[in-house]
Order: sequence, then C-alpha cells, then structure tokens
Amino acid sequence: GAQVGTAVTDTSGKATLAYKIEEALGVGAVALSAEFAGDSQYIAIKTSGKTLTTLQSPTKLAVLNAKGKQGATVTLTATLTRTTDKATLAGRKVRFQIDGVDVGSATTDSSGVVKLSYTIPTTLTVGAHTLTAIFEGDTLYAAFTSSGYTLTVQ
Repeated sequence: GAQVGTAVTDTSGKATLAYKIEEALGVGAVALSAEFAGDSQYIAIKTSGKTLTTLQSPTKLAVLNAKGKQGATVTLTATLTRTTDKATLAGRKVRFQIDGVDVGSATTDSSGVVKLSYTIPTTLTVGAHTLTAIFEGDTLYAAFTSSGYTLTVQ
C-alpha cells in the first residue's frame, strides 16, 4: 500500500523502477500494484493482485588467519556481509571451529565484525589447522560457512 516511487514509460509503454528492498520488508510475498493517474489522452488505471517475493539475502564471512603459541590466547576474527551490496551485518551469531570442532561463538558488532578470544590448547600440535567461521542464517539472511582459513600454532 505504500508508494515506493514513480517511473516514466519508454517508447514501448513499459515503465521500470529500480527498487532497493529494505530489511524491514522481511522475506516472503508482499502485494504489488501499479497505478497510472491518467492524462488528457489516456484513462486512469490501477493494477493489483501481483506479488513481489523477497528471498533471504546471500551472505559472506571474511575471516582473518590467526597464529599463536600453545597456551596463548588469540583473537579469532571474521566480518559478516550481505553480498548483494557488501553491507555489514550487525547482531548476528557466528560460530568458530578449529579442525571441525566448535570452539565458541560470538555476535557481530555494529561493523559486522565478530571477535572470539581462544586459548590455544597445549594439545593442539604445532603447524597449520583449519579455521572455520559459520553463520547459520536467519529469517532475513542465508547461511554461510567460510573456508580456506588457518590457525597456525607456532
């Protein structure tokens, strides 16, 4: 029911409007209509009964590689973004894993950054270990699992 913009028809009579879907719209089908107010040559017309279906936005996690010695505390860091416009996503929970084992989770800050303090156990061998960050998704944003990152134990 809210007007979101206006457009002028092209030579074939088609009007096109670029519209950025705001987060507040949510996910799912919403009613869509178009209206022409009429002029001296054409009568007014309104179309309705159409829908705009919004989907979860795709996401991406950029993770910083980490390194430290056994027994030292390192900060595992990742940034969560919406891939459609690279906007950062605040208030989302991200889990971290080392070699496929959960080591904790934290929530992204207002800049989309999540930081987790992790004490490298003395049982973790010296060398490279797989560091993974996981966003499980929510009603607005699709899940994403990072890959290709490492925790190097020195």
